[in-house]
Amino acid sequence: MTLQALGQMSFFEGLNTAELERLEPLFTARVFSSGTTIFEQGQLADYLYLVVSGRVTVRYKPEDGPALTVTHVVPGGIFGWSAALGNATYTSAAISEEDSETLQVHGSELRAL
Repeated sequence: MTLQALGQMSFFEGLNTAELERLEPLFTARVFSSGTTIFEQGQLADYLYLVVSGRVTVRYKPEDGPALTVTHVVPGGIFGWSAALGNATYTSAAISEEDSETLQVHGSELRAL
């Protein structure tokens, strides 16, 4: 993803060119096919994801009931916050609802910056 495209995402709103240049190398493009589980609830929380295209469903499974859809993440949206916040595991699962292009960043690298 180019620096210009990164700067157009609402997550980076207000950052100047120098700040975007520091962030850009931390992000890696990842594509997920429709129906792919990106991560499971309880899995080690390594990455924060930004949706470039497609749609991702976030689901939470309580101990005493069926899985609940928490949200649908669309382009410009973010999921996998547990990694950014330094939590050990993801609190929900993420499933690619349709073919989805994302940008991922390792939570520890983002926090260090």
